Amino acid sequence: MKDFFISYNKADRSWAEWIAWQVEEIGYSVILQAWDFGPGSNFVVEMQKASTETERTIAVLSPDYLAAEFTAAEWSAAFAKDPTGEKRLLLPVRVREYEPRGLLHQIVYIDLVNIDESTAKELLHAGINLNRAKPILKPKYPRTIMNQPSYPTTSGKLRLHIDTNQIKQPPELPFLFRKKILRKLDHYLSSDKVSVVGITADGGVGKTALVWEWIKKVESNYEKLGITDIFAYSFYDRAKGSTADTSTQFFDDSFAFFLGRYTPESGEINQPHDRALYLFNRLPARSILIIDGIESLQSLSGNLRGEIPLDEAMRDFLESAAREQDSQKNRLIAITSRVPLTDLENKRNGYRSIALNNLEPNEGAALLREIGVKSTEDELNTDEQKEKQMELASKDMDGHCLSLILLGKLIVSHFHKDPDIKYRHEIFEISKEEKEGEEEEEYQKHAHRIMRYYDDIVAKPSDMVVLQMMGLFHSAMTMEQQNALTKAEFARGFKPNRWAAIAQKLQKYGLMTVINIDGEEIWNCHPLVREHYRDKLKEDDKKWVNANQILMKFFENFFHNPVRLPQNRDEFVHFYRAIHHGCLAGQFTEALRIYDKYIIRDRGEGYSTNECGLAADDVAALDRFFKPPEFLEPIDTNITAGDLDFLWGRKAFCLTCLGLLDEAIKNREQERDFFIKRTGDQQTVVLACEQLSAIHVMRGNLSMARESAEQSVNFSSFHACGEGERERTLCRLGAVFYLTNQLKECGKVFDEAKSYAINRPLISDYGIYYRLYKLDIAETDDDYLEIQRDAIAAWRYDQKWLVPRALDLVMQAIATYRMQNGKDAEKKAVVIELFKKALQDLSKSGSVVYLPHYYLAEAKFNIDVRQNFNLAQDSLTNARRIAVSHGMRLFSIDCNLLQTRIFLGMENSEAARASIRKASEQLGILPCYYCLRDTDIALLEAELAVAEKNTKAEGLLNQAKELINNSGRKMLGKRLKIAREKL
Repeated sequence: MKDFFISYNKADRSWAEWIAWQVEEIGYSVILQAWDFGPGSNFVVEMQKASTETERTIAVLSPDYLAAEFTAAEWSAAFAKDPTGEKRLLLPVRVREYEPRGLLHQIVYIDLVNIDESTAKELLHAGINLNRAKPILKPKYPRTIMNQPSYPTTSGKLRLHIDTNQIKQPPELPFLFRKKILRKLDHYLSSDKVSVVGITADGGVGKTALVWEWIKKVESNYEKLGITDIFAYSFYDRAKGSTADTSTQFFDDSFAFFLGRYTPESGEINQPHDRALYLFNRLPARSILIIDGIESLQSLSGNLRGEIPLDEAMRDFLESAAREQDSQKNRLIAITSRVPLTDLENKRNGYRSIALNNLEPNEGAALLREIGVKSTEDELNTDEQKEKQMELASKDMDGHCLSLILLGKLIVSHFHKDPDIKYRHEIFEISKEEKEGEEEEEYQKHAHRIMRYYDDIVAKPSDMVVLQMMGLFHSAMTMEQQNALTKAEFARGFKPNRWAAIAQKLQKYGLMTVINIDGEEIWNCHPLVREHYRDKLKEDDKKWVNANQILMKFFENFFHNPVRLPQNRDEFVHFYRAIHHGCLAGQFTEALRIYDKYIIRDRGEGYSTNECGLAADDVAALDRFFKPPEFLEPIDTNITAGDLDFLWGRKAFCLTCLGLLDEAIKNREQERDFFIKRTGDQQTVVLACEQLSAIHVMRGNLSMARESAEQSVNFSSFHACGEGERERTLCRLGAVFYLTNQLKECGKVFDEAKSYAINRPLISDYGIYYRLYKLDIAETDDDYLEIQRDAIAAWRYDQKWLVPRALDLVMQAIATYRMQNGKDAEKKAVVIELFKKALQDLSKSGSVVYLPHYYLAEAKFNIDVRQNFNLAQDSLTNARRIAVSHGMRLFSIDCNLLQTRIFLGMENSEAARASIRKASEQLGILPCYYCLRDTDIALLEAELAVAEKNTKAEGLLNQAKELINNSGRKMLGKRLKIAREKL
């Protein structure tokens, strides 16, 4: 039971959040609607639970409080428990001028009206403590608090908490033509019908400049707008060209900004869906969240173009926001992308889109004039004729904003004595020859033409050095990185004392901007500018390689202590960058050494994934060793066949963890074919086929899973592989036999596998199917006890690996509650604790593909033992969400079968029948029939007939009995017996 329920009216949400924060800060637990009631929940039910499952109630008093529909019931429930006030179960806190009447008038309240925040904290802390001022509970927040809800003073003064460091300031430019869009953003911010706005445009049209201008506008007027928090995050700083990207860092940074800590403390909110809802439910009312450049998470082609198909957390976060019309004004999520957000277009209750178009000729002309360009040719006698020259120039640039800015600044700076638009002909003529034959995006070509003129006519060698330095990065460049690059061959003879003069010149030409963050000077430029000068440096292979070698060493030695290993995501990023630059330099062996030493610690530990859940970051690093765009074939290097085997295997493992099963299958197939055709390394082929079988099982391709498993068994037998390889291959084949209801063959294969696992149980993730098989044929408590002991023994062997360790805990939990149905209180508590530890391990690993095993087992426990169908439904919903998102068809079928049991428990026969029908339809379209579930469906149909008192029940029970006897699944015999008793 929690300590306090905060009862408030929505007009006082900011006060309620501030009070809740202060209460939790000194160790009490709190239930608050804004933080704890998720989307789709029943408001009345949640309020009832909150008022009954908390010891005391804090009523936030204001003129709106008693006028609200539900607040009277909330405070009166607490008053009824303690009408004399002796236990102080109802604690009123007055936050606005208002004199309570009736019963509330009799209770002494804490008065926070017209006092400063420090005094308010003291009064609140003193008022909630029943005895001494020392907290009853140990404080929960020992970490440094970076942010907390702003104190909502009665004077109306608000304090702004802002972090825009992620979005680097674009080059300075006149902002003339987006005023309508800025006003539209202001309108959406104050609207109670809009939660999310998507801004779409090609590169260089001005998306980042628009949101930057809006941020500055809001910042200068935040009190009037009622804004307390502005947070901006950019995906443009992430290195591109990977098969996996992730929103993990976005959520970590968002939690730190909005919630005051690096990551949420509970392991239960480390899964993508939970993280999404956690942030969505706690996003402050008076806040702006900017997400710039989200296209790195979107599908950029095909039927899924514009969707966020595999980043579950970001998709769920934005869809949750877009589904809801925002009852809290002054809160908005603004997203920029080069691709329309089709996920949100289909859920547009609270979503609006803005297409940012190129400038019209007259707008482009006005932009050029504002920059300082003129049209002063003698033969032009009228303003209208002069203006046509400007409009023609704008039309030549297709109204592309960045190109016009570069053109205008080049003319004004280079032809400063006569900044006439006529010089555009000279610029285009000189760059025309090089432009021909190039394949450039339409929106890129004009900007590159102008930069080529700058390179050939205007730039000095020192300018090119700085610009090419910036081209080496995917984000802004620090002075420390600049200084490191002065040792590069392309910077030979460069004098760092020229930094200031060069920066001033490049800013004048619109090629870069200099900003100051926490006293450090940062240089940044537009991605198209960075791309242009990266390509210029690549033209000299020797200098390109040398520069990337220097950066590889720079990032590897970032901590200036070669003994120190990275401990968290912020520290890991430097070593990922070292790998990136090492591969660009062609130093693949060195890059692999860095990956071994710092990222995974050694090839048997996998530290980055097992301890930090960095599977997506690992894939992005590993992709550097493979050729784009498919990232399947390795780059031709001196890396040994053993190292290539490791890289393929490690990448497939990380892709599988992320639920990118089709990509993992392609990766394993490429590895298998490579080693069959080129090296003849049969041991590697055995491993590739064995792992390929495992991924096909998850994907539901059972015929292909069997083919790969049999191939791995045959190879391992023929080539006399080691005992470990033989054990694994047999286990994979046993898993396929289990899933296709061939339990006799399954038992024989697993028995043979165990003969190779001398003096230990079957371990790792393949051991789960052995224990599932044993659970299915178990009949007595002694059988379950043996399985429990086997799972405990496997858990001891699997301590280094989070996923198998978690699965062993799940198996322990199942075996424990199956003994005598696990209905005594002590056994229930043990099972609940085992499930909790398993979820913590799976959450920590960052792996999603094994979570359905966990959630389905938890749902069955909630049905069979706790008989709590609401909890079972919650578990099942989580399993179904993951199975559908990642194309795990077998788990989708299992979800529908289990859904039927929940509906039967809730006595909803019609819904139960629909679930059986859906499962049967899914079974019919699988490439290989999921035979194991024939028995389940037969039993469910019999149970449904018994529940409906159908005359066919007896016959259906007999059919189910025959299938159960033939399959040997004694576990189902117990349910059959219960159904007969009901009949």
